Amino acid sequence: YLMPVHERVMVIGSSGAGKSTLLSALRLGSERVLKTEMVQFNERSIDTPGEFLDHRYLGLLLQNAQRAKLVLFVMDPTQDSRFPPAFDRAMKTRVLGVVTKLDVASPEQRLKARMALSQAGAEEVMECSASTGEGIEELKDRIGQLVRNP
Repeated sequence: YLMPVHERVMVIGSSGAGKSTLLSALRLGSERVLKTEMVQFNERSIDTPGEFLDHRYLGLLLQNAQRAKLVLFVMDPTQDSRFPPAFDRAMKTRVLGVVTKLDVASPEQRLKARMALSQAGAEEVMECSASTGEGIEELKDRIGQLVRNP
């Protein structure tokens, strides 16, 4: 499924959570993955710097989220969550939680990340590893469904 331009997917998460790598694995972003220094728009995605989860940048995140059809809350399960509770309420769009780096996380870390994403307001949480490809096809399919049927 190729998404039309007006159906962008936005990724939000801490630095190092794997946002750009995930977009690349989903074929929604650039194949070259670099540190994202500012909000990056392309045809199908909006990539945000991890620093935007800092309180002073939340307004910029929310402003850009209005340009997305779906927002992914992306979390590295080996790190602590930086998502505010009920963060989804500030979004004007659907939110899907994504736990990344399954290949390096323990079951306990994965569970803790799933709970943190749920508390942040993700109505659904999926897991994947961009490195091994585990869960990527399922996530791609689910994103397609959510973007087509808001």
